[in-house]
Amino acid sequence: MFHFLTDPADRARYAELAAAAIDPGGHLVIGTFAADGPGQCSGLPVIGYGPDELAAQFRPAFHSVTWRDEYHRTPWGAEQHFTWLVLQRHRPEPHPTPVPG
Repeated sequence: MFHFLTDPADRARYAELAAAAIDPGGHLVIGTFAADGPGQCSGLPVIGYGPDELAAQFRPAFHSVTWRDEYHRTPWGAEQHFTWLVLQRHRPEPHPTPVPG
């Protein structure tokens, strides 16, 4: 569904909601059309992503763990290229404990 979000504000809101919903250390698995995928789906415009471009949409709250390409054959015989990405929510940086001196 993310590939249908063509407005940058909608993508930013999606990433904000994902960061709010996923605990630090938790994972998000997302699949979109790849960068060389179709420009439309069901008559609607879409944006395709490579793994780096997709990961950038979720920074700074997430970092990329792994990704893979998938070629899906539709019931009509067309082949569509997808990018799948596993992201991990960053854990907060520990605050150093002051040492009495």
